[in-house]
Amino acid sequence: MSRKKHALIILGFCAAVGLAVEAYETDQFTVPPRELADTGPAFSRFIFRRLHEVVAKANRDGRADLWDEAALARAVIDDLGLLMTWQDQLDGVFGRDLTVLDFDGTAPVAPVSYLAPKLGNIYSFAGFHRLISPSYFVFSSTFRMFGVHLGSDKLGHFINQGYQYFELYQGALARGASEDAALAAAVAFGVRTEAGFFGRIVDGVYSNADLASNFAGMWFFRNLLKPIELEGVRYPPILLRLADGTLGFSSDPVNAPETLLQRFFTRHLDEALNPSQYERLQRVVIRREIRERCFPLRLFYGLETRAAAEEATARLQLWSGLDYGHRDEKLLRIADLCF
Repeated sequence: MSRKKHALIILGFCAAVGLAVEAYETDQFTVPPRELADTGPAFSRFIFRRLHEVVAKANRDGRADLWDEAALARAVIDDLGLLMTWQDQLDGVFGRDLTVLDFDGTAPVAPVSYLAPKLGNIYSFAGFHRLISPSYFVFSSTFRMFGVHLGSDKLGHFINQGYQYFELYQGALARGASEDAALAAAVAFGVRTEAGFFGRIVDGVYSNADLASNFAGMWFFRNLLKPIELEGVRYPPILLRLADGTLGFSSDPVNAPETLLQRFFTRHLDEALNPSQYERLQRVVIRREIRERCFPLRLFYGLETRAAAEEATARLQLWSGLDYGHRDEKLLRIADLCF
């Protein structure tokens, strides 16, 4: 089967199962040879532009006054959902640049992304006993966004699974659940999928970073029409309902196009600092591969002591003080392997 036909089959499967798309693995223990350009503002501008188009159409059609939080979120995911699914395929399968980066006419000087060698990353020889999984043949590239290193797959998690979390959260509230219970219902769904068909059952990986990206995406959808508080900082709604019933954009500087998403992109999305759980056979291979990368890893992340490495990972067990489904057992931490 040709590479192109294989890619089309994978994409067709993704479309068939809807938004719950399996993420490819990203090796962030194999660090880039030089620092990457920060593409956070470019991705943020792209999302801002798409939001602007959704709102403009709603206002033109006279529909905005009928939209509540759920209807607005649905319109956004209708615009972005399949597009973000396609980004995984562009990067992982076809090896092409993402189309969701709006550089505003200024091409970056530094490299935009880094893909660890197909036969020279920590996963290369860790998963051949799992022949049903494509994740050990297709890998996601690493990007730097708002100073955070993350795989391209996290963008799809942020939008698509973030919306799924938001739907579950809203549904739980509608049934009379408390805020805490509604959040817990969304997280429980993510844990089930990560421990199940879209995670550990298929490729043996339970990704804490995937779950963090899902959780962050839910807060993005919540923030469309409501203020949120993260790490003690209050952020105003991204959109406002105006006196005439139309929707407009907040003029607060934190909601500017290039900084709109910065509040959601944290080191929780970095799989070297927020490592995954692996099944036993994979864990043996991956542990050895990480140990061989210790010097460049410590240098790249500025981890001079074991205490610094331990703190970097420990701070990621909660997301803004909230449980996002993080599992802490048997993780391959830099602190344990490289000091």
